[in-house]
Amino acid sequence: MRPHGTYTIELLGRIILVDAVGPFNDDAVKKYARDLSTFAEKLAPTPWALCAVFRNECLFTPDAEAELTAVTQWRKEMGMSVVAVVFKEVKERTILQAQMERVYKTTDLQYDFFNEKCDALSWLAQKGYAPVRTTHCKK
Repeated sequence: MRPHGTYTIELLGRIILVDAVGPFNDDAVKKYARDLSTFAEKLAPTPWALCAVFRNECLFTPDAEAELTAVTQWRKEMGMSVVAVVFKEVKERTILQAQMERVYKTTDLQYDFFNEKCDALSWLAQKGYAPVRTTHCKK
């Protein structure tokens, strides 16, 4: 099966910023895990944060959710300590948020949900993870 879903990954200091447009299948999550590992390995073993922005139809298939749970556990082992999730123009937000809560609760990570990326980055800064540049928060 071909990966379904697209994303970009960017490093902002000790924050990995992911901007994703779904929906996602398990092949997309596996590809994402491989791509994200390059960034996580650069930051490990010191703690780092993730800011994930979800757009469009970002629901995960059951297999993709299971894969994401495994990937999230690995990221925690690689130093991920806090996660900010942003829902931007997301369809079925309630379902997606429930999926993300299941994923993060299994790994006992600190996380929160936001409507705006700037609010998420501000929250991460309060947790000790300030982005290296603020061009992502234009007013």
